Amino acid sequence: MASTKLPIPHVSVEDAVAFFKVVFGDQMVLTEEDLRKPQYPKLKKFYSNLLVSQLGISHEQISQPHFGSMQVFSYPELHEESASLFTLTMNLQRFMYACGIRDFTVEDLLSPQPKRTLLCIGAVVNFLKFRSCRNHVYEKCLEEKENIEESHHHLSDKNAEMRQKIMVLREKLQVEELQVEQMRPEIEARKATIAELNREQAAEAKRYSDSKARHAESTAKKAELLVCLAGMKEQSESLKSKIVKSPERLKGEISRLKGSVQAISQCINEKSNRNNELANQYEGALQLKEDMKNALKLLNGIEAELAKQREHSAHLEECQDKSLTMKETLKDLTVKLQHLKRQLASHQEKSTRYTRQHEKKVAALKEQMQQSKAQLDQYHVTLNRAWGKLVQYTST
Repeated sequence: MASTKLPIPHVSVEDAVAFFKVVFGDQMVLTEEDLRKPQYPKLKKFYSNLLVSQLGISHEQISQPHFGSMQVFSYPELHEESASLFTLTMNLQRFMYACGIRDFTVEDLLSPQPKRTLLCIGAVVNFLKFRSCRNHVYEKCLEEKENIEESHHHLSDKNAEMRQKIMVLREKLQVEELQVEQMRPEIEARKATIAELNREQAAEAKRYSDSKARHAESTAKKAELLVCLAGMKEQSESLKSKIVKSPERLKGEISRLKGSVQAISQCINEKSNRNNELANQYEGALQLKEDMKNALKLLNGIEAELAKQREHSAHLEECQDKSLTMKETLKDLTVKLQHLKRQLASHQEKSTRYTRQHEKKVAALKEQMQQSKAQLDQYHVTLNRAWGKLVQYTST
């Protein structure tokens, strides 16, 4: 799309002189006479000072010709002034193009016209006013650029830190996975042990309930035997008063009763020992139950650790996804950089080709200059001969 050239506002001579006096003081002020009748020396000095103040470059960079370009001429000392003038003109052309004057030439310096000079000065005034009005926008853009660069550096540092954290988490996850794999057989063994303990506990509980029932039965039988013994004692007392006392028979009865009492006492002792064994087994079963509770707590703790490890794994996967996104962005930037490098190589190749063409043109110009110089020498020789003949003719 072609750019539209805006018209340059008309500036009077008085306004231009007053504007430059306000902006630059007495350093580089043109008078009204200088604008109405412009001259090359004053305009050259004004434009040079203008470029120095606005572009921030030295006078040497503005007017000093390039050493490489001076080597093209056969007699560089003859072209120093013209080369300086062309260097100044090229710098002014760039500046004036930004001001809106796109056809500024060396004639505007060497042969300035009042109307044309006032148009160029008006473009400069318009540019300086526009820049002073929009300077805050430029400063804001610079500030935003610095903020963006700072944010970019901060994000780059944060990205590097996140990569470091991802590496640490990966290493930690590998260690934890290795520990989990190492603990898995132990966990399986503990689960099998707990299942076996649960079966043993159920068997012990069943044996304990059976023992408790037998103990209750033996207690009931013991109570019955005691009641029976008490009844037998009463019967023996009643019989003792009824029967005739016979020492041999009494002794036999007493020994029989003692045997019965000893048998009953022995049975009672056996029942007590059995009850003690059952009580010990019950206490062991309670201790086993407590151990099983501790084992279940340990398993719950292991499951909580595994849940934390799953959370770490999910966080690590999220970090990996972010890292992959960053890698894809970096890949796109790398592709763009390669494309720019190819464009740069193409421009360099074009620049080399243009340089070679320029060197060929310079060589052709040198050859033409040498031919012209030979023709000039031949012309001088011919002129000298004609002059000699003319002198000889006049003398005769």
